[in-house]
Amino acid sequence: MSTIPTLELLEQMPEADGQVVTYFSDFYTVQLRNGERLSCKRKALLKKQGVSICVGDYVTIEASDSQMGWITQVLEPHSVLSRPRIHNVSHVLIACPWNEPRFDLRQLDRLLTKVRLSQLTPLLVFTKRDVQAQEVHEGLTLAEWLAYYQDQAGVQCLSTSIYEADSIEALKHQLLHTRGTWVLAGVSGAGKSSLLNALDPELNLRVDAISHKGGRGTHTTRHTELLNALKQILIADAPGFSQLDFSQEHPSYIATGFPEIQKITEAHPCAFQDCLHQDETDCSVKMAVESGRFLATRYRHYIEMVEESLKAYEESLLQSKKQEDMTKQSKIKKGGKSVQVVKLNPELRDQNRKQQKQALKQLEQDLKRKQRHHTTEIDYEDSALDDY
Repeated sequence: MSTIPTLELLEQMPEADGQVVTYFSDFYTVQLRNGERLSCKRKALLKKQGVSICVGDYVTIEASDSQMGWITQVLEPHSVLSRPRIHNVSHVLIACPWNEPRFDLRQLDRLLTKVRLSQLTPLLVFTKRDVQAQEVHEGLTLAEWLAYYQDQAGVQCLSTSIYEADSIEALKHQLLHTRGTWVLAGVSGAGKSSLLNALDPELNLRVDAISHKGGRGTHTTRHTELLNALKQILIADAPGFSQLDFSQEHPSYIATGFPEIQKITEAHPCAFQDCLHQDETDCSVKMAVESGRFLATRYRHYIEMVEESLKAYEESLLQSKKQEDMTKQSKIKKGGKSVQVVKLNPELRDQNRKQQKQALKQLEQDLKRKQRHHTTEIDYEDSALDDY
């Protein structure tokens, strides 16, 4: 096996010289094909073009000397994570503490769903199994949760303790035999840095104790970096997974993050093709919850994400409608030229006449000022009115 981390996509991208593994300010560290790392800056042309660079990007470089290089091109990534901002990862190692801090099933389900919606493969690792391992959370023991996520949710699962060598060896074996680049995720205090140190003591990452006041962990990772773990894999230790937002996801897409729902609807389709499994009639998912085939807690978390997405979706539609009302346009001729007229929506019509005249005067002044900065005239076709 290779003695340097395998940059899998470099084999498919012969034009790439290396991969960005970390950056600070305007300096980027690029790992080259031979495993060496080179400090680089972005070419001025890329900066002028607004080309951004983030950890995980595959790039081409010009080396000015053995100490410094210049990034000349950023290749199209095959996967994108926005929070944390990292490209070209294929697997996510989710570290979930069984205790200290307390097992947070809601956060775990949100994280698993976000990983699946990002088209990445999760590996769920329950950490700190040595701490009150027999305790029951949400009615199930650690062994039962492992079995559920493995069998029902289709997630590869392990349980570990940094004090139990066999569990670390099992995790090490899993990582070394899975191709791809990893990112490590989990709530603060899950023991992510401790887990990496146990896997590879040479990493020597900073570790903080759990806060006794709040019983929660503290962030020890301040920036994203692809680490050389075990001299054979690349894994990103990154902050940013604590904020999981589903407002940008379409409501109907949330279900794809729940393998149980996919299995249920494939075997017994719902009455409505676009069923969101909320309060629709003849919903096979709700029936599965009632019969115990789909865990009620997981279903509750699914509904929460759908409602979050629906709320954002409805607010977006409402905002678009308001903007349409405020900018509803008609074609008039003034001095032989087409000009833009803003039609007042009902809220503005409720204002008194003086306020309306003032608002119209201000709008006309703004339009004239904009027209002076354009060489082409604004011309609106009659047919465009049909869109409003």
